[in-house]
Amino acid sequence: MLMRCGRAVFHQMHMNTNRTQKGFCVIGCGRVGTHLAVHLAGRGYRPATFFSKTFASAQNAAFHAGGGKV
Repeated sequence: MLMRCGRAVFHQMHMNTNRTQKGFCVIGCGRVGTHLAVHLAGRGYRPATFFSKTFASAQNAAFHAGGGKV
């Protein structure tokens, strides 16, 4: 499932192991992308990957969302 909000794009991933884990990737880690990542993490989704124009903003979003690869 692909969600778009402003410039941020979120892709919901399902990894089939023994159970389905809900995860997401963030493309565009500005103000909107970071806040949506924090919100999704608070709702039980697992942050997987963060992509952004600058490494610092991707790192900041991953930190505030509680994990994920930059």
